[in-house]
Amino acid sequence: MSALGYRNASVNVIYSYVAVDIFAATAAESKSLADSECMKMAARKITLRIVILYVLAMLTCSFLVPYDHPFLNGEAVSLATESPFVIAVVEAGLPAAGEFFNGMYLFSSFTCAVNSVYVASRVMHTLALRDQTGPEFITKRLQQCHAGVPTRAVLATVAILALGYLGPGKGPGDVRVPILF
Repeated sequence: MSALGYRNASVNVIYSYVAVDIFAATAAESKSLADSECMKMAARKITLRIVILYVLAMLTCSFLVPYDHPFLNGEAVSLATESPFVIAVVEAGLPAAGEFFNGMYLFSSFTCAVNSVYVASRVMHTLALRDQTGPEFITKRLQQCHAGVPTRAVLATVAILALGYLGPGKGPGDVRVPILF
């Protein structure tokens, strides 16, 4: 396997396991935190979902799309490149279902981003409560909550997240500017 293939496979696997630990991050806000059975049940349910959703879905796709399909190997160009789910439904004659899968990918990406903002803002708020976020004027603002929501920590997290869009664009010296509205 080439280094590029290994990197692409690793990114896909890591993306598939995003939010496996969300039950642990939200446990601090649970009313039944003292009940360890809730945590055990949440961990079992997450494991079952991973096995059922990812393993069976990829097994099904491996039966429908051959490993040497030109769209998977980059030999041919299509709007549905590199997605075995979209390739399978388009090859079956259901191009509208391909659009549905693309919409689901966008929705999944959005929910992953919301999940990451939630966890990162809660971690930032907890660090502020422990006086570990730097200068005192920053820490005091990050400690504040409005109706149980650390609004300023959420806004700081989103601002840091927006910096990720300032990466390189199509060529040298070309910088993408985030569109926030």
